[in-house]
Amino acid sequence: PNRRLYRLQLVKMMVSCLRGFFLCFFLLMHTCIAVDPAIIQKIRDFASSSLSQWKVPGLALSIIVDNSTVALSEGYGYRDLSKRLPVTSSTLFPIASCTKAFTTALMSVHDDLGVYDWDAHISTYLPVALEDPFAQAMLTGYDMVSHRTGLPSHDMVWVYNNNLTIQEIWKGLQYLQPCCEFRTEFHYSNLMLASAAHVIETITGSIIDDLASKYLFNPLNMTKTTYNLDTLKNSPDHALPYTTEESLNGTVLVVETQYDYAYAIAGAGGINSNVNDLAQWTIMQLNRGVYHGKRIISSNMIDLMHEEMMPVHDRNETFYIWYPFLFEIGYGLGWIVAPYRGHKLVFHPGNLDGFSSLVLLLPDDGIAVNILCNMEENLFPFALGFFAADMLLGLEPLYDWNKKYADIQSQMDLEDAREIAQRNKERVPNTVPSHPISAFCGIYSHPIYARAIVQLDPSNHTNLVITYHAFAQPMQPVPLPHWHYDVFLAVDEFFITFQTDEYNGQITAFTANLELIVDDIIFTRV
Repeated sequence: PNRRLYRLQLVKMMVSCLRGFFLCFFLLMHTCIAVDPAIIQKIRDFASSSLSQWKVPGLALSIIVDNSTVALSEGYGYRDLSKRLPVTSSTLFPIASCTKAFTTALMSVHDDLGVYDWDAHISTYLPVALEDPFAQAMLTGYDMVSHRTGLPSHDMVWVYNNNLTIQEIWKGLQYLQPCCEFRTEFHYSNLMLASAAHVIETITGSIIDDLASKYLFNPLNMTKTTYNLDTLKNSPDHALPYTTEESLNGTVLVVETQYDYAYAIAGAGGINSNVNDLAQWTIMQLNRGVYHGKRIISSNMIDLMHEEMMPVHDRNETFYIWYPFLFEIGYGLGWIVAPYRGHKLVFHPGNLDGFSSLVLLLPDDGIAVNILCNMEENLFPFALGFFAADMLLGLEPLYDWNKKYADIQSQMDLEDAREIAQRNKERVPNTVPSHPISAFCGIYSHPIYARAIVQLDPSNHTNLVITYHAFAQPMQPVPLPHWHYDVFLAVDEFFITFQTDEYNGQITAFTANLELIVDDIIFTRV
């Protein structure tokens, strides 16, 4: 019996040793794959060689491996095309919606501190007014930052509206129509993320800039990161914004554009940073809230932020258009979460006028990729991000990523063309407005969408112009050509439909399709 016991113990020891050996071997191989200079060089070559294909003037990239090792942090192309100034790893870019995870991190810090509770109804902290009374009563921080309140984007409330305040947004939420019942569907809402930041500002009595500096930027040595737009523009190393335009002969031109944003939505997309600083941010994420031995956020909170809070079921949702190879997409607390080739993927894109971005984590593999570029609505950060993920995981690329995203862009362009063709097909020719053109002139207002001014075109009094913050940056009159009947078309996208009082025949309001999945927004004549 003793011999049998001895042999059994010996076998157990051998199995344990073998397990330990294979575990060490796996970890060693994983490390070797992740930090292999040849792999990093392939990613570098992919980034630098693809810029011209995507019409991207400049791009910055940082890569983290083994949770804390900065394997790459550098720039490619130009931050200023006309002056041929290169992008560096220190070049500042707006990171757009990659800001959202910073807002949820601040909320989590304050949950750790005991001054905020993710589970508490928001009415615990400040008065809430929403059109849906059930949502108003039950609203929590989870709902606000995981896009499950029932509100669609309503982005035209804030686009180019630099005079808007977060207090006006908060009070105006009650005038926004939901598109579905509370907690039943995913609908992306920048206004709700901005409002979530307002909740923390109200609780603490401090603005989001100061809170982020105190609890995130300073502890993480993110020395260049800021919410301040003037700081960005005055930096000696910042990227200029670019877009593309089609010339008369069909050539696609890269042209400088304007960048500005309403500070009111800072919590949804207001941070400016560089890939050096984002490397520090993602190191903390990969280490479950610890940065170089210092606890920044509890591990429970990091895990919570990286968990799915709301599944994205609608296959027509933008995320599935951008990432059709991800079969189960969910949204956490400021992060998109999905399985990718057997690995947990946590990431978020960002888009603002002139800029695109991507922060991508493979938290179980100790990998992060940070990408910033100065071309708006550009899919190249996705192509580069997933190519880098494949390489760092030691996998063959799932696709020719440049071709894959070029095909996705072509499909999106084709769908846009189809919608325009259908719109033009439905236009009724040879109609005239019901009133003299001057009768449509006036000031029209909405409680949160603000006001619009309709005037006669100074250069041609048979035409109209409209001044509205979302139609031009800086705000200025834009043509409002007649479409049919009492319908006019602004910036080749938004239908302005005038309404007549059934008794006195006067123009009393207009509706505008500023949010496509709810009723047209009604602007009442002042």
